Order: sequence, then structure tokens, then C-alpha cells
Amino acid sequence: MSFTAHCLTVHNPFNPMRGREFQVLDEPVAIRALVPQTNKPVVVVRNGGYVLRASWDEEVKDGDTLAVVFLPQGGGDGGSDVTKVIMMIVVAVVAYYTGVYVGGQEGLAMGAGYGYAAQAAVGIVGSPSINIHLESTQ
Repeated sequence: MSFTAHCLTVHNPFNPMRGREFQVLDEPVAIRALVPQTNKPVVVVRNGGYVLRASWDEEVKDGDTLAVVFLPQGGGDGGSDVTKVIMMIVVAVVAYYTGVYVGGQEGLAMGAGYGYAAQAAVGIVGSPSINIHLESTQ
């Protein structure tokens, strides 16, 4: 009787093809033995279902396919980085459309300068405002 299971470890979920590790298992091992020692958050998926950390002492079964995926983390405290990125995208979109609106109101020749100034004003005020708001909520 033969035993075969597969485990893929993905260190960077944004670029899963780079730095990944693939193992073919020929004997049962505990799931915990497949997870690299780290203090980073990790998700283990077995045959399409998530495996809770409390169940990592279970052995891999014949035919199992596992994925060990490191979760992305932000810099610093990691809490507000995603929110910050989303808010900065909103500022960029608002700045663009503010410039189009202001520039369009003044006509093409003269309005372009006002439009660019309006875009710059929204960016200059919006970016620090986001930083101040996120620092005050932590």
C-alpha cells in the first residue's frame, strides 16, 4: 500500500510562484511539521478547507493536498495600512475629478491651470488629513 500527499508552501501570496515550496509526502506526518517555524500569521488549507491551529497535530492522510500560506502583513503596527491605502486611492480619485470639474468650468486654455491647482490642493490637504485621522484613532 502506498501513501502520497502533497503540500505547497506559499511565502508571498501576492506572488505565489516566487519562493514557493512543493513537497510530496510518502508517509503520514503531523500538519504542524509542515508549517515552518515563524511568528508570522499562517493559514493551512487541507483539501480546500481551512485547518484550525488546534487541529495541526492531526496527521496528513493519504491523498491529502495541503497549502500553507503566509498572510501578508503591513509595516509598523500593521493595523491601518490597508485602510490608509484605500483612503489614499479615494483622495487620488477625488483630486482627479475635482481637477476635471474645476478645469472644465474655466474652458480648456485657462482651465487646465486651475484644474491642476485644484488637484494639487486636494492631494496636499487629503494626504496629511488621512495620516492625522489614522493616528488619532489608534
